[in-house]
Amino acid sequence: MSASIKITAIVEDQSKHGNLLAEHGLSFLIECDDKRILFDSGASDLVVKNAMSLGIDLDNIDYVMLSHGHYDHTGGLEYIKSKPVYVHPDIFIPKYKKINNQYEYIGISHRKEHYEKENKIEFTEVRRSVYLTSNMMIHVNFKKRDLTNFYLKTNHSYVHDVFTDELALSINTNNGLVIISGCSHSGIVNIIEKVIEDRKTNNIYALLGGFHLANQTEEEVKRIAEKINHYHISMIGISHCTGDKLANYLNESRVFNFNAGDSFIS
Repeated sequence: MSASIKITAIVEDQSKHGNLLAEHGLSFLIECDDKRILFDSGASDLVVKNAMSLGIDLDNIDYVMLSHGHYDHTGGLEYIKSKPVYVHPDIFIPKYKKINNQYEYIGISHRKEHYEKENKIEFTEVRRSVYLTSNMMIHVNFKKRDLTNFYLKTNHSYVHDVFTDELALSINTNNGLVIISGCSHSGIVNIIEKVIEDRKTNNIYALLGGFHLANQTEEEVKRIAEKINHYHISMIGISHCTGDKLANYLNESRVFNFNAGDSFIS
């Protein structure tokens, strides 16, 4: 049986609502199957401030899900207390980005033990795709992309990050699947393909989140858009790290900016 859903952008890089602030980060509230899921937590305490402005009580959320271990998706976890949090265990491996030939830390703020002790958080490790509720499924283990300038630090050395920790979410709705991705470091097409494999259907109604295309060339964005068009997705809400090139080539979909304070209902 499919579900009706409501997804609200609490934190995003832009806000069209005067009472909400923006930051480089992402956090969505997903309401489905009588559950309230915080998907990512933004970069700071802005998740708390914007939630209050939106009339959202974060004490009443049922679960937290973190899409990967970068600060702009995990920074707000510091302000979440006593909740089950779904993560891939590799989320706690220190993450870096190479900027001007220097390695800069961009990972989660604290070790796992800090959140367990100070925030009373109970982590659930996701190592394979699994149902969160009857209609919501967490997806993991995506096909790996070419190497980028993101790194992990292991045994005092830096190795390329292939984002084994990345998670995405799909929801079975009356209109078809809704796919939610935090940053799509694994590649948005790879994420779509994994959802189709796990769900055994290519009936995708909507795609929401960050697709990590802001710094890609026009040619690369066009190539990815052509692949997305192949799936005939009705609604595409772009956020965070997607950039503004993709919308120019998505001729199969209604494309909209999904910014802080916006809601998507299906």
